[in-house]
Amino acid sequence: MLNFIKKAKAGADLSQHQLNIKAELIKVLYQQANTALIGVVATATGIAYIFYNEVPVTLVGGWLAIIYLLSFIRYISIKKFKAAKKTSSSIIQWGWLFAFFVFLSGISWGAASVIFFMPDNLQLFNVLSLIIIAMSVGSLAALSAYPNAYYLFVVSAMLPMIWRYLNIDAANYHIFGILLFIFNFALFSIVRVNHRMLKDSIILRFEKNDLVNQLTEQKEKAEQANVAKTKFLAAASHDIRQPLHAMSLFLGALDERLENSDHKNIVHKIQKSSTALNELLDSLLDISKLDAGVIQINSADNAGLANF
Repeated sequence: MLNFIKKAKAGADLSQHQLNIKAELIKVLYQQANTALIGVVATATGIAYIFYNEVPVTLVGGWLAIIYLLSFIRYISIKKFKAAKKTSSSIIQWGWLFAFFVFLSGISWGAASVIFFMPDNLQLFNVLSLIIIAMSVGSLAALSAYPNAYYLFVVSAMLPMIWRYLNIDAANYHIFGILLFIFNFALFSIVRVNHRMLKDSIILRFEKNDLVNQLTEQKEKAEQANVAKTKFLAAASHDIRQPLHAMSLFLGALDERLENSDHKNIVHKIQKSSTALNELLDSLLDISKLDAGVIQINSADNAGLANF
């Protein structure tokens, strides 16, 4: 039964540790989100300008309005995340929300391949395709902290474009569409590697913090033990000196009763040894009192010595 409880506790600690790591990854995700939003808005504005005279204005304006609205909502959610009081569990929910908004963003960019597709002007569509591909590659670093969000974005943004290429009546475009489909899996592989590296760096940071905390705790315990030792020695000084003082008295009494000079010499030597031991113990106890704070150094005396 005890083993079962220990295993359950260890499992709970491990789950909490994994939860903390995921929470840190999501924090990294939100830290880079504002920069990504600026890139999204600027790119969408440039695309709308390129296709302004090629596609009905209502379609261009509607698509751009959706991009702006979605970017504004994401900006508000980022501000709320940074201002909110967060726990590891609540941060996981914020991660799901972020992935949902990224998915909507991917759908809006995938819709561009449908809205701005012009069979008579494939070169312009190729420009749009390159922009979407560049965004997919560029967002890899920002979304590596949360691969699921990246998968949702790339699939929703690039599949409509790949579908368009596969339906163009030209073999070269079919091959390009197939290559783009394979390219998606290459991106997924790269984002997994980046995610693993980022996760390992966070684990190392946690382990470093735990080690620092353990060393600090052990240092505090050692300091407390040292203080307790010095306080004990300072408090026990009377009890330690008393036997030595009694021994000195006994040796003095013995010296008075002895008549043999050889015996007296032995007693004198013992008295000298006792005196030396007493002086050594006095020095040790004085140092212990200084460490324990029992004896306070008079700064005025030190100043006088310095002047002297």
